[in-house]
Amino acid sequence: MALQPVPAILRVKDAMDLLQIKDARTFDAWCEKHQVTIFQDVGGRFLYGEEFSFKIMKPIIEEMKKKYPNWHEKFFIDELMQPKELPIPVSKDKKCGKDKYIPQGKNETKYLSKLTKIATNNK
Repeated sequence: MALQPVPAILRVKDAMDLLQIKDARTFDAWCEKHQVTIFQDVGGRFLYGEEFSFKIMKPIIEEMKKKYPNWHEKFFIDELMQPKELPIPVSKDKKCGKDKYIPQGKNETKYLSKLTKIATNNK
């Protein structure tokens, strides 16, 4: 399960997909165990996305608190939930792999141009 930002209001079906749970009763039991409130509306059942995300990350946060007592969970959650591009390390000292990559298709050409643009902007 990849950690990713979730919407403010999360449908139960989407939350079940994230947890890879197929049975509604199992999901209800999970929510009860982790104290996640399920709401009922005309459109169906839903829950708050932030509460759901926090309950999923809670074991990670507790483990980090044990290992690093001065660790701040608010910073972790804020940083983790922000969508961002991953930095691509560019080494000027050593060459990695082949000297030159030759794209084989149209999509690869687009992807290579994006990577090159990101790499040159980070210098």
